[in-house]
Amino acid sequence: MISSLLFFFLAADSGLPEGKGKDVVENVCTECHTVERIKTQRHDEEGWTAIVREMIENGAAINSGDIKIIIDYLTKNFGPEKSKQGPERTQASGRPLSEQIRHNLALPAHTR
Repeated sequence: MISSLLFFFLAADSGLPEGKGKDVVENVCTECHTVERIKTQRHDEEGWTAIVREMIENGAAINSGDIKIIIDYLTKNFGPEKSKQGPERTQASGRPLSEQIRHNLALPAHTR
């Protein structure tokens, strides 16, 4: 009974999203970090690459073949959140500001 409970806890889902690289991230990154720490980070590919490089420099044992897999997985699942950008700004007319900027940039300079 105790061995089956132990197996249950060891086999429990980490809470990371499914996908190629999940198992590598679980095995490598959680040697030092909690899943929660990983899940709260938001970086683009360049940011995750820098973090993985730093972890290697600090002694993380990552197989060279797993580096890209880890970075791709983290970038796909823990990339920058679009929702933090907020709603698009508008002019008083209600026209999106980005649309007005594109329109102004398309006009010859003397008509602006």
